[in-house]
Amino acid sequence: MKPLSLGEYLDKELAGKNRTDFAKRIGISRAQLYNLLNDRRRLTMEVAKSLGDVLGKGPAFWLHLELDHKLHSHGAQ
Repeated sequence: MKPLSLGEYLDKELAGKNRTDFAKRIGISRAQLYNLLNDRRRLTMEVAKSLGDVLGKGPAFWLHLELDHKLHSHGAQ
């Protein structure tokens, strides 16, 4: 089974939540959040830490999620 991308996972996490407010909580613009949600922006360590702080999963979770999806997409898993 193909792992969810960071954007797909975040989209599920944010269902029914105000995305503009969430972007502010993690310290990025709404445009940057939408780029993450559409997998058009790489996850930075700073944003991974903010996601971990706000969503309670830790930065490593978010970094591994993005890496697993990229590896699978390139046939490395």
